[in-house]
Amino acid sequence: MSFQRLLSLFFLLLAFNGAAQNYALELQIPPSSHLQKQLKVQDHFINIAAREKELQRILFVCYDNAYLTAHYDTIAGDSLNMKLWLRPGELYKWAKLGNGNVDEGVLSEIGFREKLYSQKPIYYKNVGRLQERLIRYYENNGYPFASVQLTNIEIDSNSISAELFLQKKRKILQIQTRHKCLQLLKASTWAVQLLSRPH
Repeated sequence: MSFQRLLSLFFLLLAFNGAAQNYALELQIPPSSHLQKQLKVQDHFINIAAREKELQRILFVCYDNAYLTAHYDTIAGDSLNMKLWLRPGELYKWAKLGNGNVDEGVLSEIGFREKLYSQKPIYYKNVGRLQERLIRYYENNGYPFASVQLTNIEIDSNSISAELFLQKKRKILQIQTRHKCLQLLKASTWAVQLLSRPH
């Protein structure tokens, strides 16, 4: 390939990249917010859908960090160049996450302590993991249809209190494993053979 063709291809690629990255985003974050360290904002996109996906991701980062009312404000610019202000809102904390009807022994076994949540930021992923541990415990103990939810939710300013509520539903007897079934079958066969032997 000649030098002129290589040069033409180089400029063609530059033009393509410039055309592909033609949707811009300028996001203003309050300087007092510690979210500035958490957020790494992309500023150029190949289309509007990619930019909208980035804006949604940023809000989820805010929610993950206990800013439950985060939103955007004052849109400026046009469809190609967008400028937004991020309003994180207040940091939400647990006033209390208590026990509604779950067995205290089970909560102790999975590592739940009320003091671990008192006056702590509300990280909903932590609550999700707590619910998963409870459900897994009951699934392994004969309650495969158990569910856990938060009830008696009260919101006071930026503090939230709630209780863990368990629905065990129907208990299912655990089925023997294949290995245990084979052991029982061998034992019963041996017993039959022993009893059928002539005396």
